[in-house]
Amino acid sequence: MSKGKHTKLPWKIGVTSDNRTVVSSGMGKAFIGIVADVEVDHWKESRRGDKDVDAVREEINANGAFIVKAVNSHDQLVKALKLAQSQLEYCGYGDAWERECAEEADVEGKIDEALKAAGEEMK
Repeated sequence: MSKGKHTKLPWKIGVTSDNRTVVSSGMGKAFIGIVADVEVDHWKESRRGDKDVDAVREEINANGAFIVKAVNSHDQLVKALKLAQSQLEYCGYGDAWERECAEEADVEGKIDEALKAAGEEMK
């Protein structure tokens, strides 16, 4: 099974005329998805049962913005992690004290875990 490619970056967050928080591609030409759809009735209650619809809307917008920020920064973060990984392999940790600190903090292990979580090949 081949892996499909995601929609071209950057993604952006927006609100439609019917008040839905959506994610789309850079120029808004490719619809990616609805973050959430809050339906408000006459009494201003959301489907989630919250009385404060404005707070629900703010949370939905914050979730959408977080998704977009994560997606748009993914490639740059992976590139930085791979560079840090290769520098550790090539240059080492420096002197004994730096090596001890890095090993104690499991710097290399954390880089490997982050790359694995991002779906990237480890060294």
